[in-house]
Amino acid sequence: MFNSSNKLFDQIFELKFTSKQLNKQSQKCESEEKAEKGKAKKAMEKGNMEGAKIYAQNAIRKKSEALNYLQLASRLDAVVSRLDQQAKMASVSKSMAGIVKTLNVALKNAPLDKMVNTMNQFEKQFEDLDVNTAVMDDAMNKQAALSTPPDQVNELLLKIADENNLEVQLPQAGNNKVPAPIAQEGDKDSLTARLDALKGPDACAVAPHINCDLTFLNICTCSPTPPTRPESEATSKAWEELRREARKLEGELDVKIAAYGKLSSSYEYGYTKGESGLSTDQLLQTKSVEINTALARLSDVNSSMSHAITGGADSRAHTLARHRDILHDFTQEYRRLSSIVGAARERADLLGGISGTSSAPLMGGGNTGLLLRERGLLDRSHAAVDQVIGQAQGVAASLTGQRQLFDAIDSKVASIGARFPVVNSLLNAIRRRKNRDNVILAGVMGVCMLLILLYWVNK
Repeated sequence: MFNSSNKLFDQIFELKFTSKQLNKQSQKCESEEKAEKGKAKKAMEKGNMEGAKIYAQNAIRKKSEALNYLQLASRLDAVVSRLDQQAKMASVSKSMAGIVKTLNVALKNAPLDKMVNTMNQFEKQFEDLDVNTAVMDDAMNKQAALSTPPDQVNELLLKIADENNLEVQLPQAGNNKVPAPIAQEGDKDSLTARLDALKGPDACAVAPHINCDLTFLNICTCSPTPPTRPESEATSKAWEELRREARKLEGELDVKIAAYGKLSSSYEYGYTKGESGLSTDQLLQTKSVEINTALARLSDVNSSMSHAITGGADSRAHTLARHRDILHDFTQEYRRLSSIVGAARERADLLGGISGTSSAPLMGGGNTGLLLRERGLLDRSHAAVDQVIGQAQGVAASLTGQRQLFDAIDSKVASIGARFPVVNSLLNAIRRRKNRDNVILAGVMGVCMLLILLYWVNK
């Protein structure tokens, strides 16, 4: 039994060591994934799209390997938990057998001290059993595929290019359209042979792009058809111009919103010093108008870019979505700063009021400082009171927890007594003896008090 338990603990140790090694391998794969992404970025900057695709495939493969390593480590942890639970249950069963033997001996002899010690050990084993029966979470889902589909490679390349503002042209899977088959191909082959025999070898040889329609009178009516041309470059040029305009507006908005944030942070400080603040108000209004105008222009440019997108242009759609996200972020940041400026203006009006250009402030700088100092003291007092209340709530929570703990101990002792009738009868006997001792002690104390009173009266 002892050798088997040692072997079980050795297996648990080996499994834990293997799980740690798998976690390290997962971290190594994640670092290699980052390195492959960096190589793909450098290849895209140099214009080597084939190399970038290879690096992207390697990055996706490393990510899948990292997930697989994590899944194997999780499964090994689950196995370790079960083996550990089995080992602990074996030790608990062995301890319970010894306690039962000791309990039988104690029940025969029935000494009170030994019975109390045995019951304490018995309760401790139950508590250990409750602690050691924890349940592990489920393992990870099914393994991730090791293949690297072209869609994932293209998405990863587009993401890297968009994060680093790179221009890439990737072939789209949806654009490789296969022409529809021609109906009645056999009949048209025969008609083509008859047409070649009728028009001769030199007919319409000058202009091969001319369509010849031969009637039953053998008259060649050639109708010129325009040759197929690739997609017009006007849409591509318009897209590039709109994208350059969007980047320019985004850079301007970044600078203007940063300046607006600095002005909003220094707005309240001017009022605390007793300044008029009119110059700051004018600057804030000017910056606000400029930011609103730039946001409107950027929104119009994004709308124009959405109209310039043709069917199947996934890379352009992804770029447009990113520009829209940037516009949304700028709008949210501007609204946040505007709310801060409004709150600061209301706070300044409450404390000092805004004075005119020629008149002095209604409250001097010293009075404003006193009010602010008084307000700071009140805030600190409120914080101290909140801290005391929090401490009181913590003490109340701890007392409640202790009460629940004592209730649980009482209920556990009662359940143990109900589970073992002999122990229950023994506890009842102890309780009756304790009550009898209390009654005797109370009677003795009463007699002593009566004798003392009689002594004082006779004296």
